[in-house]
Amino acid sequence: VHAYGQSAHFDTKKKIINVKKFIYSLNFFLNKKLISIIKIKKRSLNFHSRYSAKKRIYEYIILNRLAPPSIYKNKVWHIRKKLNLEIMKKGSKILLGTNDFSTFRASNCYSKTPIRTLEKVKCRNNEKRSKKIVRY
Repeated sequence: VHAYGQSAHFDTKKKIINVKKFIYSLNFFLNKKLISIIKIKKRSLNFHSRYSAKKRIYEYIILNRLAPPSIYKNKVWHIRKKLNLEIMKKGSKILLGTNDFSTFRASNCYSKTPIRTLEKVKCRNNEKRSKKIVRY
């Protein structure tokens, strides 16, 4: 699973003079962890990156083919068996609305409640039509 617009927060007593240089320095050290800082915004002291979020958007990617992933290794769920997109769309509708997701929680989850509301679920085939390349 990959989250869009992931945020983190930190507190500092010092003013950041050169934001561009600060981001560059952070990315230098975070690069090995495959984390990239794109921008920094000043927030109120009440802001918390986890608890202040109003919504989250997640993307689950299934690579549906015989060959295992190489470039997308550890980034997709690889399924060799042919999938029925129409059945997946129909089944995913069950998740819409407010539900108890206790079954999906980790044993060390710190969230106050397993109750979540899913506003939208999309299942789509994102297979790009490849053009035939002829080389001489």
